[in-house]
This record gives sequence, structure tokens and C-alpha cells, in this order.
Amino acid sequence: MNYSIVFTGLSLFTGMLILSLLVGTLRGSRDNYTAISLFSSLALYCFGYALELQCFFLPVTLQIIGIEYIGIVLAPVSVFILVVKYIGTSTRTIRRMLPSLLMIPVITLAIIWSPFIIPWFYEQAWMNTTSILPGFEMKPGIWWFVISFWNVSLLTASLGILIKKIITNQDTNQKLSILICIGVIAPLLSIFLNFYLRNSIPIDTTPFSLLITGITIYPAINKYNFLNLVPVAYATVFNTLGSGLIVLDSQGRIREINREAEKIFSVSKAGVMGTKIQTSLPMGDFLYKMIDHSSEKKEEIALSISGKIEFYLVDVIPFDQGNVKQSGSILMVSCISEWKAKEDKLIEYTGIIEIRNSELNDAYKELKIKQNALKESEKSLKKAHEIAGLGIYEWNIATNQIFVSDELLHIFGLNQNNRTPSLSDLLKLVKDSNFDLVSASFDSLLKSGTPFTIEFWITRIDGTQCALLGKGEINHDDVIGERAITFIFQDITERKLMEEKIHEAYLEKEILLTEIHHRVKNNMQIISSLLSMQSRTIKDPEIQMIFKETQARVRSLALVHEQLYQSTNLNKINYREYIQKISKYFMQSHEITKGSVTCNLVCPDVDLTIEKAVPCSLILSELFTNSFKHAFCDGQKGEITIQFLFNPLSNRYTLDYRDNGKGFTDITQYNEGFGSILINGLVRQLSGRVSVDSLNPGVHYSITFPGINPNTRQNPVSMERIQN
Repeated sequence: MNYSIVFTGLSLFTGMLILSLLVGTLRGSRDNYTAISLFSSLALYCFGYALELQCFFLPVTLQIIGIEYIGIVLAPVSVFILVVKYIGTSTRTIRRMLPSLLMIPVITLAIIWSPFIIPWFYEQAWMNTTSILPGFEMKPGIWWFVISFWNVSLLTASLGILIKKIITNQDTNQKLSILICIGVIAPLLSIFLNFYLRNSIPIDTTPFSLLITGITIYPAINKYNFLNLVPVAYATVFNTLGSGLIVLDSQGRIREINREAEKIFSVSKAGVMGTKIQTSLPMGDFLYKMIDHSSEKKEEIALSISGKIEFYLVDVIPFDQGNVKQSGSILMVSCISEWKAKEDKLIEYTGIIEIRNSELNDAYKELKIKQNALKESEKSLKKAHEIAGLGIYEWNIATNQIFVSDELLHIFGLNQNNRTPSLSDLLKLVKDSNFDLVSASFDSLLKSGTPFTIEFWITRIDGTQCALLGKGEINHDDVIGERAITFIFQDITERKLMEEKIHEAYLEKEILLTEIHHRVKNNMQIISSLLSMQSRTIKDPEIQMIFKETQARVRSLALVHEQLYQSTNLNKINYREYIQKISKYFMQSHEITKGSVTCNLVCPDVDLTIEKAVPCSLILSELFTNSFKHAFCDGQKGEITIQFLFNPLSNRYTLDYRDNGKGFTDITQYNEGFGSILINGLVRQLSGRVSVDSLNPGVHYSITFPGINPNTRQNPVSMERIQN
């Protein structure tokens, strides 16, 4: 019997069959590249093997073997990729694995198609014509063992993955898994038979194994949707759905559970697969009682998760495929805590709305009462306007309606029987001297909404003149969304005439006060002159000094009144200017040589009332007298520093006076003289305090007293030197 012809026919038959399976796969899914690669590599090997059996020339046979090995190296890779796809490995992961899977097959083909096929792939190769199955014989080389080990490893790994899936996943399609296992075992078994039994059984089992692989893999792909997109999509939706899904068989065992259900019930998929729901899930007994596999049910449950109560809606969806093994139920668990909270809020808001409706009804009744009261108030307000002499002119901008009160017509001297006056009619009555002010105020209100309050004069139609107080503003009604411009006019003629009389009396009073201060100053000047004249006739030095001191005191008071009648304010004087004048007077009166005594003044522009200025001036007079009498006697040089300040926070004045002349040998000297008694009495009159320090040389007086509504100008403090 010619075995060569038999195996050639078998190889051709297998190749044609696998080729037909390839065509069938292309009709079903042209984008299934892995299945197409598998069937193409199997068919290529079968046709190459048939040619090898009919060739008896070694060089040609080696080329044909190169074609065969394209199928041999690609088929295990294709089988491995089909299996990892079957267990759900993502396309992205498979693409990352592909370079590693193809590296050894590509090197193998490069060696086979190169001159190094012998000795790298085959250590020896020859044509055997004496065997039962004559043809190519060889002694394996190093790389032959490498590619054989690689193919066996891929097929073994594929078989292991399938077995693990069958054992750990009870919901696996048994028929599909068995078909794929047979398709993987067949070429794996063929490799072992050809390697270990080739010398004892000179028959190549590869065509048989490839025939089995093609027959089993084809229905797995085309009948059981092994690589179809739809199951992948179903699995994706199942695991990414926002609700928890649990698939139960007819016995209540868990066959599948998605990630959300694992999270809800705080369990792991590996720990609950194949177990009964009663023992594996919280509230398992309650859930099991809901299942009867005949009708849909819905129930709400509450679960405590991390110490927080969450509410869930459980939907039971039964399914039945006609037999017990394909019957069961799907539990869909959806979190409704947020909806429950919203439902509670809705109930709360419904109650609030009912309360508000009741309040609105009561408010409406109250509003009707107030409307009636408002009508009565409007009547009373109109009467009050008439009594108060207020004329109202109101212009509704939206409706262009104008309301004019009777009192306004009376104020402007208009006839009540004529048409409603416009603003232009009112402006025509304004006196020329006030027209620009009134017109500008009206324009500013109408264009920019700026309210105004002005006083102006009008000339009525009958020729009489009248002084008016006018106010204008824009009122907004937020309820009806309207704006109205309101003008209010009041006759203030009597008040203006009275103000003019008061102003005239005030001016007359100012003139009189100025004259009084001037005369007081002149009288004091006369007294000072009399004292000066009298002192010249006195030969006793002590009595002459007393006259001179008295003259200085009178002069200081005269300067106060001089400042008053020269000032615009007859009640206050600029005390800085006063200190400048009094210091110059004392240096001149004591005939101080120019440059021998310097007076430094540190004082801002401070206004002081006459009640404070008189005692303060007498104090300054006494201090100057003491300095020139005791500190700088006998032409001694020296320096006087005067600081007069006001603190608005404490509302107190501070007078600092110091010199660098002869101080007190004993502080008790201060209390012995008439000057110190006078100073202490004047400080008490000011409600102030005085402190005296002997500086050696010199003396320092610090006097503070309260102010009454002070008016201190904000000029910077400066130092001045006052010399004779």
C-alpha cells in the first residue's frame, strides 16, 4: 500500500476542509483576524505537507518546509490569542502581548529561509526512500527544539487557562469550553506522538490533529459566538452598570455578580460564586424569599454600610429557557437613598407649601383690609398735605400720567380749572436769578436719577413773589415694576423773610462785638499806658517791677481782644499767632538784646475760645515774666521753647514751657511767689493740671486742660524762632 498517496490525499482533504471553514468564517465576520489567521495557517501547513510528500529532491523539499513552518509557527500563537480572548482579556492587552508572541516565530522563519537552516534548524537532513512513508528525514538542530518548546508552551498554557476557567467559573458554557479544549489538545498530542513515536510508528499524525482542531474551533467561533462582539458588550455593560446585578440559578446559587453588587453587599466575586444567596449576602434570606422564578417583584431594603444606612430598590427579573439548568432570576439592586431623601424633602416642602398657602390666604384678607385703610390714609394724607402746605407733582414714566395736588396749584398761583400743568409751565414761573439752578436740578433728576433739595424764588401769575423749598426723587415700585418722579414743593416765604431779618441782626451783632473788643483793647491799652507813666514816677525798684508786671498782664489781655476783633470768628482766636505776638512784646518790653534770648515756638494753627484764651494768656504772661525776671537777668543769653498742641482723641490742650536759664535752687521756691499763686488759680479756672520741674539749668512747666468742641486745623507742626 502506498502510504505517501494516502497521506497526501488526507492532507489535501484537510487543507480543503480548513479552507472552507476559513471561507465560512469570512462570511460570518470579516474583522475576526485571529480566526482567519488560525485557519489560514492550518490550511497552509496541510497544503505544504501534501507537496512535501510528493517531492524527492532535498533542496526543493527544504523550500516547501519553509512554507509549512509559516503555518506551524502561527497556528499556536493564533490558538493562544483565541483562548485569552475567550477569558475576556482586552484587545489593548493582547496588542501589547503580540510582539512578544511573534518574536520567536519570526526568528524561526528567518532561520528556515536562510542558508543557516542546516545546522541551526536541522543538524542533518536527507531524503528517505526505503521507509513505509518515504520522504524527508532529519536530525533536529538547536532551534528546532526551541520552536517546538515554544509551540508546546503556548498550547499547554492555552489548555491550562481553559481548564481553570471551567473549574472556577461554574456559569461557563460547557459545550463551548469542551470544543475549545479538544481543538487545543489535538495539535498538542500530535506534537508528542510525532516526537516520541516517530521511529516506532512512522506515520505523521499532524493532518489528523489539524482536522480535529479546525472542526472544533469553527463551531466555537460561529455557532457559540466565541469571539462575537455582542457577548463582550454584554459583559462590559454588566460590569459597568450603575446598579448591582446578581444572576441566580434555579437553586438560588450565585452564578454571576457585577462590581457594583460586590460594593453594595461588601463581598468579593470569588468568595460568593456558586454559593447560596441565603448564606453569602446580607439579608440573603429576605432576598431568597422574593424569588419564585415566575413573576417580577420589587421591594425596598435598607443596608448599613460603613455605619451609614442606605436604601435600595431590589427588582427580581426571572428568566426561563425551557429547562432547569437554564432557568433562574436576576436581582437588580439600585441605590435610592438620594431619591428617598428627595422624597422626604418633597413631603416637607409640600407641608410648607400648604402652610404658605394658608398664610397667603390670611395675608390676602389682611391686604384687603389694609387697602381699605390705605384709601382712608390717602384721604388723611391729602388733608395733611394741605395743612402742612406741601404741593405734590407726580409723573408716572411708564404710563405718562401726571398727578398734581390742589395745594401745588395754590402754591404756584395756578387756576384749578385749567389743564394739568407740565414741568415747563412750572419752570416759566421761576425767577431768572434761580432759573439755572432749578433747571439743572430737574435735568439731573430726569437723566441720571440724582435727587435734589433746593430753595428758589418764583413769580406767580398775579405778580407776587414766593420762596419755595423743592425736593425731587425717583420712586421705584418693585411689585408692578414702574417708576415715578415725585416733586414736593413747600411755601417757605415767611421763613426766608425771617432768616433775612435774623441775618441782618447777626451782622449788626458782629459789628457791635467787633467794636466792643476794639474798645476793650483800646481801654486796656490806655490802662497799660497809665501804668507805664505811673511807674516812671516811682523810684522804689520793687514797686516799679510790680507796675511793670501788671502792665504786662494788661497787655496780654489787650492782645486777646485785638486778635478777636481782627478775626472773622468773634468767639475764637488763632492762638499760634497770639503766642508769636506776646513773645515779641515781652522781648521788646524787657529790652532784650537781639540774639541774646531766642524763643522757639512749636505750635500748629490752633483755635482757642475766649473763655480758654484769657486765662491761658495770663499764664503765658506770668511764665514770660518769670523767665525774663529771674532766668535771664543781667543780660544772660538763653533759649525759651514753647509747645502748644491739641490732642483730638483725648480732647485736651497741652502747654509746654521751658527755658534754660537759672532754675529753682529749691522747688519750694515755686510756691512762694505771687506769680505761682496766680498760675495755679488760672489752671484751676481752666479745669487743668500743672507740673513744674527744675531742669538745672532751667525750668519746665507742663499745663494740660480740656477743650470744648475744639477746631484744630490740620496744618503740620513747625518750629519757629522768635527773636527781638
